[in-house]
Amino acid sequence: MLKNKSKEEKQAIILTAAKELFAQQGYGGTTIDEIAAKANIGKGSVYNYFQNKEQLFFTIVCTINQPFTNKLQEISDDNISPIEKINQMAYEFLMFYKDNADIWIILVEEMKALSFLDKKSLTTAKQLTKRNKNFQQTALQEAEFLRYQGQIRQTFAMLKNAIQEGIQQKMFRDQSADATTCSFFAVLMLLAFTGYIQDPAEDAANMANNFLYGLVTPTTKN
Repeated sequence: MLKNKSKEEKQAIILTAAKELFAQQGYGGTTIDEIAAKANIGKGSVYNYFQNKEQLFFTIVCTINQPFTNKLQEISDDNISPIEKINQMAYEFLMFYKDNADIWIILVEEMKALSFLDKKSLTTAKQLTKRNKNFQQTALQEAEFLRYQGQIRQTFAMLKNAIQEGIQQKMFRDQSADATTCSFFAVLMLLAFTGYIQDPAEDAANMANNFLYGLVTPTTKN
């Protein structure tokens, strides 16, 4: 019986139910009533722990993201070469997105566009409405949007730092760390979200090698 469980246990049950429903039905397609029913708890009890559906979803995102961020920070702080950092980070990214693709796809959809560098480049609800009169905003408000963007920025920044470190040490060509990180980041997400991951360790190593050294063999002539 839920009434015999602690506050922390009840919260965990609610979060588990919510995560399953969000993954199955999306953010906009899931209601607090459905979450309460799946958790076998009263709707009012859900509101005792979470203000609204958005807070529930944000809590799930943070809970999932924090261990991943901590791991990337460990790699970033480690006394290893930028190349090894990128190899290890690629593996962590693939594992993370492979295990949490359902929630992250929903997050990306709710954000409507990915932008890690310039808020002005984001596709806003106003812009979408102007392009498509049938567009209905089911996504997050701007303040909420920025909270989720901040979660992604954390991991993006650590990957960028490794690339920037390689540029500073002249291991990599002198080029835009932002653009280079965006390219690598995008391929990582695409590989994970399209389900092409077979062996995360091998895939990460191959991807990092291809990204860092290219596909052309030393004997290939133009």
